[in-house]
Amino acid sequence: MGLLQGLQLCVTDIHTAHAELTDRGVEASNVQHLGANGWEDGSDDTWNSFMFFKDPDGNGWVVQQAPAPLADR
Repeated sequence: MGLLQGLQLCVTDIHTAHAELTDRGVEASNVQHLGANGWEDGSDDTWNSFMFFKDPDGNGWVVQQAPAPLADR
């Protein structure tokens, strides 16, 4: 069983990342954001869209949407 929780990756398109993971058979949460009353389904502003999954060893991962690289803005 994985001992690590809260490992984090940042991506510029969380919906594409979600589709890629689930297409490969990964059981990932829906895209969520932190709202006034806790976690809510759906994306939100940059830095406030997340999804969660466990790797085959049981380690917990967080994927967070980040802004596009400076060169692309």
